[in-house]
Amino acid sequence: MAVSFDTATSARRWARSGLLLLVIYASLRAAAMAIAKPFWYDELFTWAMTHQPDVATLWNALLNGGDSMTPVFELVERACVGLPLPELGMRLPSIAGIVCVLLCLFAFVGRRSGAFYGLIAASIALLTQLYDPFAVEARAYSLLAACVALALVAYQRAPAPAWVALMGFALVLGQCLHYYAIFAFLPFIAAELYLTWQTRRARVGVWIALAVGAAPLGFFWPLLARFKVLYGDTFWARPMLGTLYDAYGYFLKVSPFWGLAIAVVCGLAIIGALTWVHADFPAHEDHVPPHERVLVFVLLAMPALVFAATLLVGGAFSSRYVLYAVLGVPLAVGLILPRIGRPASIVLCSLLVLALVLQESAFWLFHARAPGRMASPAAGAEALLLRANRPGLPVVVSDSHDYFVLTHYASPMVAERLYWIADAAASLEYAGSDTDDRTLPLLARYFPLKVDHLDHFVAQHPQYLLYSSQVDDDLASADWWPQRLLRDGFQVTAVAADNAALVFLVSAPAPR
Repeated sequence: MAVSFDTATSARRWARSGLLLLVIYASLRAAAMAIAKPFWYDELFTWAMTHQPDVATLWNALLNGGDSMTPVFELVERACVGLPLPELGMRLPSIAGIVCVLLCLFAFVGRRSGAFYGLIAASIALLTQLYDPFAVEARAYSLLAACVALALVAYQRAPAPAWVALMGFALVLGQCLHYYAIFAFLPFIAAELYLTWQTRRARVGVWIALAVGAAPLGFFWPLLARFKVLYGDTFWARPMLGTLYDAYGYFLKVSPFWGLAIAVVCGLAIIGALTWVHADFPAHEDHVPPHERVLVFVLLAMPALVFAATLLVGGAFSSRYVLYAVLGVPLAVGLILPRIGRPASIVLCSLLVLALVLQESAFWLFHARAPGRMASPAAGAEALLLRANRPGLPVVVSDSHDYFVLTHYASPMVAERLYWIADAAASLEYAGSDTDDRTLPLLARYFPLKVDHLDHFVAQHPQYLLYSSQVDDDLASADWWPQRLLRDGFQVTAVAADNAALVFLVSAPAPR
């Protein structure tokens, strides 16, 4: 018995050491990526909100559709604005989020399967979108996943008062960070309902924690309701079956078919296969309580449940809104793996190690840059505009994402020339959504953006340059602005091009 105890203790010690190394590596890798990666479109909304002069103005900006994140998230990011290297500073909360996720996966699985399989579960998370890119994104998704993971660990240890209190805190914080966190309550409600039915006894503390966790939504409801009024049925993230089908593949960085297959297998196994225990697994450690199986199963099913809910109420649906659902995969694998026998476990663990080695080798070989050497996303556009040789003309950037990034990173001389034209009706006609054409004019009330409407702009600038990163030489493209201008009688002539973009000289039609 002493040998067995020493062996188990040694295994736990090694697993915890492995977890420590995993956390340190993941943090350093995320920091390296954060330094080397420019802000993208969505993150620049966070940047704009954190640069409001006071909390009252921030609230008004959010109330008027300036961003879809919550005030609490914006205040968390605001606290990081003054840190050196803004791309790193504003992504530190998300890096902290992935660290919390790794620790919680280890704790949850380790309680039922042992520390080694807890380490396996944490390692699987590094193969998901939670790690790359969302661990280095100045948005709320990594933090929300961390809150859900912390609530899972606390729920597993309920009804101990301290753990119930921690569960309530994690749910409150998650709801304060993202409006759609309310859907993350469903796995806990389902598990607790099952346990109540099974035991014929309600755990009052857990239900209070769930009720308290949902309370912040009432405070933020005016913001959410206003956002729906402003963007209505033309919001870009409408519930579509294709998005739902793609969700698991997106989460796991595989094809949609394989992503869905993995999720289905994990879901069926967590409910069914755990009733059969391999002979190699110690009899006193083979029990995963049924309500915890329900918890993980419903967590895996969250994309479908949220899709159905948003379809019913006319809300928005995007895979990243339910990114925390990917936690169900490492949890299911970590709980199932030791119960299917050593040979299968060895094979799956070997595949996991191989996948991690290939992924991380590719990152360091092809993507990582030295600290402080971030390549400016505006450099190519500035060079192309220089080649266009029309320094006195304003530049309309046809794509909203390009415009926001370029105006943030371009030199002051170039940024001063950049404009974006909003045209909601044309955007609906050509692209099927007018979200950006509504969002940027609203944001321009609170942040220095040069957003205009075509008639007003052309009255002041009858000749200008049009920059497009989505157009071929024959004007065949996803960018609809050149076609729209040609249709309306404008003269559109390509004056500069490279492998990434085109610059057109645009002249207004002659007055009739």
